[in-house]
Formats: sequence, structure tokens, C-alpha cells
Amino acid sequence: MGGHGLLDGRIPRLHARRRGDAGPDELVLFYGGQPPAGEVSGPAAWSCMSCPMMSTSPAKSSPPVQIRNQARVHLWYEQKFGSPCPPHESAEAAIDTFEATTACLGVRLQPGGRWRIYAPHGLSDVFNLVVRPNCALAPRHVYQAKTTRWRRQWPSLTVVPWPQDAG
Repeated sequence: MGGHGLLDGRIPRLHARRRGDAGPDELVLFYGGQPPAGEVSGPAAWSCMSCPMMSTSPAKSSPPVQIRNQARVHLWYEQKFGSPCPPHESAEAAIDTFEATTACLGVRLQPGGRWRIYAPHGLSDVFNLVVRPNCALAPRHVYQAKTTRWRRQWPSLTVVPWPQDAG
């Protein structure tokens, strides 16, 4: 399943061509394969599993592609972000926990060549460049860091603040 990079690149870049904003273009592909029994956890897992499993750019005109196993996130997430993460049972379960509702987006190529879109918060904010917090898992500082970076890249983003009553 692919998705998160749509916010980090493709859709804002399309807007940028009309609005004068600029930013990098990337695509993140992810899957939900379970880690082997006895897999390393904690700092060792963070150092080897928080980075892309594979990063490639198949052609000079193609964006960089990162491939990540979302089933391993729980092994390093707490060490990196300070809050525990339950194991994700699927790519969709992982998408449901991304730090911004606009980032909660995935696409999957189905048999027969049809695309399935998974967007639990809809697509309106994605295409209107509105970023809202998703308080399901990520702490406030993760959302704030991402939105600060995104806002530098695309000043036309509308960033909804983290709710005061959420962690």
C-alpha cells in the first residue's frame, strides 16, 4: 500500500505549480508483514527499523521511493517518540494512527488493475491542503514537527492546531 508521501509530495507539489510553493517529491510504500518471532526491539530496533527498509528512485524522473514495514513500528516507536504503539495488524491499521488526518491515506493496486483508496478521514482536506491532527497515537510534538516542516515547504497549507485537551 502506498500513501503517506502523497501529502509529503505529490498533492502539494501539484498545488505548488499553481501557487508558487515548492517542495520535495517522494512516495512511501508500506506493508504490514509481521516481524519474525524473537525480533530485536528497543534502541536496536529503532536504529535498523526506523529507517527505510529500502529506498530507491527507479528512474531519474521518478520520485524517491521508501518502502517500510508498518508491522515493525511498535518495536521502536516508544523509544523514538515517547509513547507506546500497539502492533499494527494491517497497513490500514497503521494508517489510522498517522499524526495528521491528511496523512491517513493509502492506495492499493487490486487484482485486475483497479485501485483501492483508503482514506478514513476523507479526501477533502488532502486536496484543499488542510492539515488536521490525528490524536490516535502520535504525541503533539510529532504533529508539530511535521506540520512545521510541511509549512516551510508549502506556506499555503492550513494547519489546524493540536487540541488543548489532547496529549
